[in-house]
Amino acid sequence: MQSLQDTAEPETPRAPQPKLNESGSLKDQRGLHALSLVFEVSNRIHANLIPAIFASFSVVTGGIIGLYIGIAIFGFAIAFSIIRFLTFRYRLTDSELLIDQGLIFRTHRSVPLSNIQNIDSIQNIFHRFFQVAEVRIETASGNEPEATMRVLSIAEVDRLRDRILGIATSSKIPVANVETSSEATAPSTTSSIESARSILEIPTHRLILAGLLSNRGLILAGIAFGYFWQAQFSGFDPFSGKVEEPTKENVRGAIRGTILSFKSVFDSITESMTGQAKSVSGILLIVLMVLLLVLVLRLFSAAWYVIKFHGYRLTLRDEELHIRCGLFTKISATVPRQRIQVISIHRSWLARFFGLASIRVETTGGGTGQQSENAATSMGRHWFVPILAMSELEQVLHAMQPNIEWESSKLSWKALSPRARKRLLRLPMFLGIAFLFASLVQFFTPFRNWAGITAGASIVWMALSLWVCTKKSKSRKYATSETQILFRSGILMQKTSIGFLDRIQSVGLIQSPFDRNWKMATLKFDTAGAGPAEHLLVIEMLDADEATSEFERLNYAI
Repeated sequence: MQSLQDTAEPETPRAPQPKLNESGSLKDQRGLHALSLVFEVSNRIHANLIPAIFASFSVVTGGIIGLYIGIAIFGFAIAFSIIRFLTFRYRLTDSELLIDQGLIFRTHRSVPLSNIQNIDSIQNIFHRFFQVAEVRIETASGNEPEATMRVLSIAEVDRLRDRILGIATSSKIPVANVETSSEATAPSTTSSIESARSILEIPTHRLILAGLLSNRGLILAGIAFGYFWQAQFSGFDPFSGKVEEPTKENVRGAIRGTILSFKSVFDSITESMTGQAKSVSGILLIVLMVLLLVLVLRLFSAAWYVIKFHGYRLTLRDEELHIRCGLFTKISATVPRQRIQVISIHRSWLARFFGLASIRVETTGGGTGQQSENAATSMGRHWFVPILAMSELEQVLHAMQPNIEWESSKLSWKALSPRARKRLLRLPMFLGIAFLFASLVQFFTPFRNWAGITAGASIVWMALSLWVCTKKSKSRKYATSETQILFRSGILMQKTSIGFLDRIQSVGLIQSPFDRNWKMATLKFDTAGAGPAEHLLVIEMLDADEATSEFERLNYAI
């Protein structure tokens, strides 16, 4: 097989041009890296981890059927990995990427270079040690990736990237994205890509702050609690390794023993105190334990943010935004600016206190295939900018869309219908009045002692509902310009979504029977990837006449 370097034409400054056969395709069919089999098998084991856990519990409790089932599952998984490694082949022509795989059911796939949107790569700690990377090639369809190459050498990733760039440039084919995942994957050739301009870098201390302000630690705590809870129900002690008869009484006994141990410590501390002092110290101890639990969960969240987003850097190169981050697993993702449908800015009440925000985006095809998202896809959509200071927001938004209007004085924010608050209040107030009436009835029942509590709770409920509904109706606003539409909502978690009229597929005017009764309507904007930004462009409770006027104007503009 003739190498690409040997056939390079000296007059081409960017990328070596390989020799083409009569059909115009490259004589360069290649397979995966030799270590691909190892990483493929490990990925299969990871995917079948839950059956492995059940098989382990079956073995330690004396069962053997679970072991056979586990062996069968892993056997088929490993066999599939071997077949895929031996049969996977790919080659690059002057206009497309050809991929062949499969033994019994042979698959031939052709990916035009003009359709390639993303070449994302992931490098965990083992990938970096062996100088390889997992590569995913995606098109604008937004469904399953066109190809997942697990794994390629760093040199091969460079070669594939440079060949696609070189061929696309010489053929005038627009390529939306080519990117690799770590400093080790820097281009070996020069001037094939213009230098990237740094837009944002997130320091470690800000990631720690973002983690302390979030609740990601609850996920880790829930996993740990679920493991120990399930272990107790299975009769398996995760500390001693002993196996007992699985009963619910074992779990109750373990919980009871934990509570009694805390009580004994508390009693020893308050033994010499008076009764009043004991009550005060008991309350303080409970408050202290709650604060300690919250602190531990926040520390878990901070660790999660540092591990996932360490070294975060957002750069702009031509029309592509590139993200690189990760402590143990290096993630690289690219979002072409022309694929961005909606930009969503999130600000929790704690983030507003510290002057912080986060950005998520919806991209073309982003609403499909979410179950198959990998780390790079998730980074490019769900965690586009995990945290940034408000002083940096304007710069990042203009890098995403140069003509964006975010806090422009030209924008005129419009509120919902004047009847929106009354509509939001109707159901909570009806419930509050119903409970208040029930408290009056309680005076003539044996439960008269609870009547005052019920009446007080009803009054508090109605007052709180009045405050919430007033705030909610005032927080929902929208604004339009010649090129975009903005929608803002939220009390504790404020969100602002920015949609672009030239990328919205359609606009709908919706009126339910309740809308007609209140003389209201809903505007719904259909984007090509609605979903990941968690803030769809749906504006409810608009005045019917105003909504109709906006619908006609925006429908004409779109």
